[in-house]
Amino acid sequence: MLRVSVLSTCTREKARDHPRKLLRVDLEDTRRRMALEGALAPVALPASRLYTGLPQRRLQRGLRALRLARSSGGERRARVDLWFLSAGFGLVHEALPLVPYDCSFNGLDAAELAAWAEQLVVPDSMRIFLSGPAELRLVLLGDPYLRACALERDTPLAAPTLFVTSRRMASRLPAGALCWVIERSDVSRLGTPAVALRQEIGARVLELLVREGPARVLAARDDWRGLLLE
Repeated sequence: MLRVSVLSTCTREKARDHPRKLLRVDLEDTRRRMALEGALAPVALPASRLYTGLPQRRLQRGLRALRLARSSGGERRARVDLWFLSAGFGLVHEALPLVPYDCSFNGLDAAELAAWAEQLVVPDSMRIFLSGPAELRLVLLGDPYLRACALERDTPLAAPTLFVTSRRMASRLPAGALCWVIERSDVSRLGTPAVALRQEIGARVLELLVREGPARVLAARDDWRGLLLE
């Protein structure tokens, strides 16, 4: 069975809101956070259901396709694990219940972003994520969220890992990574708003895995656009 791990971003749009949703000031204080999380527990949702923004909706198309794929014998062809990088809770699995909150890495200066990511244990969690078993790992993070991971050129990768990334970030990623560098023109080429470009690409990769498996994805370099537009 093909094993695929996908890491995507949280979205501002959420299935549930609350007048006492957690803000960063609440999240920074452990005791305060725990008390508020307990009070909001009745409205918590698994992360995959809480995030309802366009990036998540685009990605879900590919996730459904691969999860529903069956072999000729009726067995599942792939196991897909979805993870999110949350600016409120760090790296979380899709099944983890989360309460309503409002927090983002966007707009933080470099020092503030690094400090907040460290408090959320993002760098260490990311290294654990990259060390897990998989035939393909897919990372779909915007620049601020990718910077929060504090990856370095010598960060080890335990499995083939594809980053859909900006040119600015590509040179800062692990040396063994496969990088698909996106450009502004890809928004119109792939027919998606910029905010969901990485997730649209991710969905198309997952759909390609249904048809052909991982070999062509892993072999693609600068020609990846043609592969997805076939």
